[in-house]
Amino acid sequence: MRARVQVSGRVTHWVFTVVFSISLISSGWVRAQTIRYVKVGGTGSGSSWATATADLQSAINSLTATGGQVWVAAGVYKPGGAANTNRSLSFQMRNNVAIYGGFTGTETALNQRPSVNPITGQPSSTTLSGALATTLTSDNSYHVIKNVGFNLNSTAILDGFVIAGANANVTNDTFGAGIYNSRSSPSVANCVFSGNSAFDGGGGMYNSNSNPILTSCLFQENLGQTFGGGGVYNVNSNPTLTNCHFRGNLSQVYGGGIYNEASSPALTNITFLENQSINGGGGIYNITSNPTIQSCVFIGNTATQGFGGGMYNEGSTPTVSNCLFQGNLALSAGGGLTNSNCSPTFTNCSFIINSAQTGAGIFNFRSSPTVINAILRGNSASRGGGLGNTDSSPVLINCSFQGNTASTRGLSLASFNSMPTLTNCILFDSGVGDVISNESGSVTTVQYSLIQTGVTSFTGTNNITTTTFPFLSATDLRLNDCSPAINAGNSGAYTTAGGPMSDLAENSRRYNGGPIDLGAYEYQGDLLTVSTPIVSTAIQGIPFSQTFVTTGGDSGPYNYSMLSGSLPPGLNLSVSGTLSGTPTQAGSFSLSVQIVNARGCVPTSPVYTLAVLAQPIRYVRAVAVGRGDGSSWANASADLQQMIDAVGTQQVWVAAGTYKPTSTTARTVSFSMKNGVAIYGGFSASGDPLFASRNPGSFTTTLSGDIGQEGSNTDNSFHVINNPASLSLNNTAVLDGFVVTGGNANGSGEFTYGGGMYNVNVAPTITNCVFQSNSASIGGGIYNLNSNINYANCSFIRNSGRGAGMYNTNCRLTLSNCVFSGNLAINFISSLGGGMFSQNTNLALINCKFLENRANAGGSGVAHIGENSLTINQCVFKDNGSATVSFGGGLYLDKSPSTIINSTFQSNTAIYGGGIYTASTSVSVSNCTFYGNVSSYAGWAVYRFSGLSYLINCVLFANGGDRALGSEDGSSMTARYCLFETGVTNFTGTNNLTTSSSPFVSTTDLRLDGVSAAINAGDPATTSATVGTTDLAGNPRFANGRIDMGAYEFQEPIPLYTVKSGAWDDASVWSLNRVPTSTDVVEIRHLVELSASYQGRALRVRYGLSGQVKFNPASKLLLGQL
Repeated sequence: MRARVQVSGRVTHWVFTVVFSISLISSGWVRAQTIRYVKVGGTGSGSSWATATADLQSAINSLTATGGQVWVAAGVYKPGGAANTNRSLSFQMRNNVAIYGGFTGTETALNQRPSVNPITGQPSSTTLSGALATTLTSDNSYHVIKNVGFNLNSTAILDGFVIAGANANVTNDTFGAGIYNSRSSPSVANCVFSGNSAFDGGGGMYNSNSNPILTSCLFQENLGQTFGGGGVYNVNSNPTLTNCHFRGNLSQVYGGGIYNEASSPALTNITFLENQSINGGGGIYNITSNPTIQSCVFIGNTATQGFGGGMYNEGSTPTVSNCLFQGNLALSAGGGLTNSNCSPTFTNCSFIINSAQTGAGIFNFRSSPTVINAILRGNSASRGGGLGNTDSSPVLINCSFQGNTASTRGLSLASFNSMPTLTNCILFDSGVGDVISNESGSVTTVQYSLIQTGVTSFTGTNNITTTTFPFLSATDLRLNDCSPAINAGNSGAYTTAGGPMSDLAENSRRYNGGPIDLGAYEYQGDLLTVSTPIVSTAIQGIPFSQTFVTTGGDSGPYNYSMLSGSLPPGLNLSVSGTLSGTPTQAGSFSLSVQIVNARGCVPTSPVYTLAVLAQPIRYVRAVAVGRGDGSSWANASADLQQMIDAVGTQQVWVAAGTYKPTSTTARTVSFSMKNGVAIYGGFSASGDPLFASRNPGSFTTTLSGDIGQEGSNTDNSFHVINNPASLSLNNTAVLDGFVVTGGNANGSGEFTYGGGMYNVNVAPTITNCVFQSNSASIGGGIYNLNSNINYANCSFIRNSGRGAGMYNTNCRLTLSNCVFSGNLAINFISSLGGGMFSQNTNLALINCKFLENRANAGGSGVAHIGENSLTINQCVFKDNGSATVSFGGGLYLDKSPSTIINSTFQSNTAIYGGGIYTASTSVSVSNCTFYGNVSSYAGWAVYRFSGLSYLINCVLFANGGDRALGSEDGSSMTARYCLFETGVTNFTGTNNLTTSSSPFVSTTDLRLDGVSAAINAGDPATTSATVGTTDLAGNPRFANGRIDMGAYEFQEPIPLYTVKSGAWDDASVWSLNRVPTSTDVVEIRHLVELSASYQGRALRVRYGLSGQVKFNPASKLLLGQL
């Protein structure tokens, strides 16, 4: 297996491990079981280490037929033996024979051999040497190994040797001193080729029509003279080299490391270090060849008198990728590489600190190379520091030029009669003078590229000219986070050119699928951007703090400053990007900020608009404190109306105390509500109370109309609160938690209506308020005209006037959980509605109480006139009435279709209709209770002047006996499933019951007694759609069987049941370990005995399957509550 070694984000090496080498070459010995053992001085047959031979070639030859392995111990072995002086003799390899060196001479398995890998500094201890009799090279072997005529394939293996000292210097023996391969393709691994010399070429190895496989081999200080190829010479061959090093090899002509002629070798992870040629190609020379060169390194190679210090391509089309050309030198041109009459492709390569007279990084002569994702940095020449062109048309895509120099012209590139094209490239910091040089009709086209300001001599469009440094540093050409090159490229041009998916650092070429960047590296991150704060509103007078957030780019630090716009007064922008302070002025403010980081990046924020709202909560105390502007409890105002009217106010918090509409005696001045403003009372008068601690019952907040002489209402405000139609109030206008008192509408016109509150064509929300001791000709507590209002949890106490508590005309109103108590409509003989008067109004009363209200003419509790509907649910009418001529002590209805459910009428008085008086209307009364109502004439409970009245599931008791129901024409009232006191007449209908005993718990508690006939006696067809789901007490309306009669559903207690047989008065017999009382429902599941003369008690008795009660003489069981 092969593994990538990544350094600084770029793949620089391909590594084949030793394990791979062994597995690769082990295929031969797996098939051949025979092993021959060789060591210096051995005299045996070679069948074991003990009988090892010294004759390596004989050992090899002995396996020719069968195949096998030859294990060679440490030492020096020469062709023909140690005493041989015949230069023509060489070792010869054989197919299916694997030759291993580097043994100590004791191993029994191949994996016991010491590690051998010269690339990692572990050369073999076994040397195959061509140095024969003398120390002179002139008599050395022509070839250490010569493979000719054997048609070797990859099963011929050589692994773990140093091959040295050969000298191929005579006619017919002038190539391949170390190994000579002709039509042979052996496998060679972990070998060192050192100090070999060939007169024509291939000092280390010569390959003709051969395709050997070389792995982890070192070619060091070998010499190729007349033709070249100090390390390796290939002609008509396609060898594969992986993880090999060429170091210090010399060619007196071309190709110090490797010479390729009409060949297509595959080179992967090869290092060329300090190789040298005279004419060209210090590292590699290619002529009419098409090698594939991947992840290779060319460092310090030299063409001492010619071209291409690292590589020289002539008439060739190599494919080069992920390679580094650094510190190479060519006396003439192309320090990194030279291309002559060819069209190679270079992808993801680096050309750094190379030197030459012309084109220090790359030189092209009559060539059209394609260069993609390359950097040309720090190269130095007389002409064309980075790139030199003569009669050429190179195409460069996404290349970066930086810091190249030239002593005469063309700091980055110089062209002679050439047409170079640069797309998506960066030319920066090579200088601003003669960066691009064009001679003899040359035209340099630069497009979609970044060019340092001041660079000229190019044509093209869509370029960025800038002084902003685009790289991380002068030696790291990755883009910095504020580089103008980010997202500035032409992705289509890159794709058309066949650009790879990754950049020079093996990162994605298009980050997150976005536009391509300029240069060799794709910026791997989000752009440095400034985001505006999430919160875009502030409140005048309230401390504010929000931070501009920087994302992408580096980690800072950043300095923030204003770019445009203006800050709200009272706010400041810190250098760390925090906008803070206490705004003093309401309004809308737009601004933009910029940041500067250590590299001088200056991204800007979008426009940020901050709306400074006026203080939404205003604070009011009876006496102003602090600034008195209402911005806090500490600066509370004493002017409630001013705080309501203040711009931006959403809530007004009012501390306990008394507040008047005016400090003068102007009776027409009143408080007024406002849309969008909730006015809350009930806050403590001390400290800084929170909303959660508000308690209107404990901290009384009073709006008083007593503006004149204390205690006299003659000079009081006509309206304490005035909400005229001009305000167009809706339900966002809220009044909550106040006592409204002392209004006296005794003037003329509108000042005769609504002493406490005057509402016309409005729809505010009124909650938790008390309207007390207000007076008016009409609507003492409140007057509503053409309004749509919800009242909740409000009380109307001791107000006076027609409709004393509330007077409504042409309205739609809902009142829930409200109390009307002690209100008086007695000013005029025709006054109606002590608690409430409504005409032409749709009215819903839910869970309300009307107590002790008085009216001269009628409707002491409620008077409702007109054809609009009235709905009453779970309400109590008690002790309402008048001693004068009046109609309907509890409720007066005239032309009003009404539905009344789950309500009680108790102890109300009138001349006609103590409980209810109806005229010209249809009234449905369901599950209501009438008790103790009184009339001077007929209809103590209900009096019908005209129209239809229906009683369903009702209970009527103690309402004057046969005078409980009355009518103007003497006709009967329709009733069904009702319970009447014995003697009540004047009703017709079915399933009604009568009783002579009270069905209630007591005279003050109208819940049903446990033995009441009303229990489970209501209309079985009744559903929650008509009577709701809860009774007057809020308990389930349907419980323990069918519906009951009356306003309260009997809530049967948990039964007490027997757990064993025994005596009634034995507590252990019963489930709760106590003897039953008159309030218990008991369930008999066993035999229970009442002893003689014993009186047992229970509310009700149920029997289980085995239940029995045994009576003894004089014993009794009393049922019901006594």
